[in-house]
Amino acid sequence: MDGTCRDATLATMRPAFSVIFFSVLSGAGYGLLACAAIAAMVGPPSTEAQSFATIVVMAMALVLVGLGSSVVHLGRPARAWRAFSQWRSSWLSREGVSATLSFLPALFLAALLWMNQWGLVTRVTAGASLLLAAATIFCTARIYTSLPPIPAWRGPLVLPGYFLFAGTTGLALWLALSGALLGATSVFAATSLAVLALATAMVKWRYWRDIDAIEMPSTARMTGLDRIGETRSFEAPHTEANYLTREMGFQFARRHARVLRATVVAALIAVAAIAIVTLTLPSIRDAAHPPTLAAALGVFASLLALLAAIVERWLFFAQARHMVMAYYER
Repeated sequence: MDGTCRDATLATMRPAFSVIFFSVLSGAGYGLLACAAIAAMVGPPSTEAQSFATIVVMAMALVLVGLGSSVVHLGRPARAWRAFSQWRSSWLSREGVSATLSFLPALFLAALLWMNQWGLVTRVTAGASLLLAAATIFCTARIYTSLPPIPAWRGPLVLPGYFLFAGTTGLALWLALSGALLGATSVFAATSLAVLALATAMVKWRYWRDIDAIEMPSTARMTGLDRIGETRSFEAPHTEANYLTREMGFQFARRHARVLRATVVAALIAVAAIAIVTLTLPSIRDAAHPPTLAAALGVFASLLALLAAIVERWLFFAQARHMVMAYYER
């Protein structure tokens, strides 16, 4: 009975919704910014200039909302500015610096597009926005991959997963906004979204298989007493819950994980299917046709992509087992 219970329920990290919303919204915002930056570097028709500027501003608004939610997670939000001082050694600090810097070229790009400027300066500014968006997502992922006590975050698929979800959510938003604001949807964007959504589903499924195979160290190994034989705790480390047991001892049933994983994969497959359907619509080939249906499908795809990202990010924390819990034999 004991062994069955331990197998069915794991002690993992408690998911923080402020951090979940930050990573999802900022990832979607930077993904959308990347789409707009790439389109600006290609040089779309000047009649769409103000619509492109609106999309860039909306992308940075998503990032700003995400950053605001992350500040709520801090114990003392008024001291958040101190995180910027440790950029030489802290990925969290580097994330804050790159996120702040990303606003400069993005807003400048929006101003240039609003003024209908499509020259070299606009292309260089768009390139800088694209690089800083990628750098911020990279720093966000590295915050977690640099933590040795949590084996689930040390895998090689964590970093690609962050980029894939940012790209999928950003492209889904681009599909919706391009249909609503630009008057036509892009065949390349719809095809890329279908491929990216399916790739994201496959990478996450492989990631979940990998973390299921991780064997956490025993209490004997953690204490170094495994060399002298079988070891077990004489009594609990303390008599009441503390910060570690509250934050690192979140009880999460494996059967719930299976349902949530299936939800993420199903949502991503649905996003890919919607993207493929939009390829058959007349408005995607002929801007003279009103892209109402394509825009509506894009909105639905973006909602599904965001739902998949939120559930996946919740699982990312809820399935992360901290080695410190070995001392509590959980």
